[in-house]
Amino acid sequence: MLPARILFMFRAGSSGSGQMGVVGTGIGACSARLINGIMRVRNLLFFLPGLALLAAAPAFAGPNDVHDMVRAGEIMPLEPIQRRVMQENRGEYVGVQFDQSSRTYRFRFLKDGNLINVDVDARTGAPVRRRQSF
Repeated sequence: MLPARILFMFRAGSSGSGQMGVVGTGIGACSARLINGIMRVRNLLFFLPGLALLAAAPAFAGPNDVHDMVRAGEIMPLEPIQRRVMQENRGEYVGVQFDQSSRTYRFRFLKDGNLINVDVDARTGAPVRRRQSF
């Protein structure tokens, strides 16, 4: 049986990304093609679960999306709602998040060591839900 010689070679791309390739001769070349195929399948197996996680992530909008929705009149601006919610809720203000799918602002407060979530409808400004996380 002939020994299979396989050389791994790193080739830098023009965009700064590198590619790993296999170079060989004789039986090693046949094995090299097999290993290249295996590496492609491996990369695909790492890529697909990551893609599935992104698809399952909640739809939180970026600042540009929120500004576009306010300009279009789909939702109310954050500032007046934020002032009212902060006056009505005691505790340390932690932050706010906008959920695009439900069109709600989620305000978070820390009171007596507990996190309190206050959900407000971004279209009307009306409180939707208030719950305490333990």
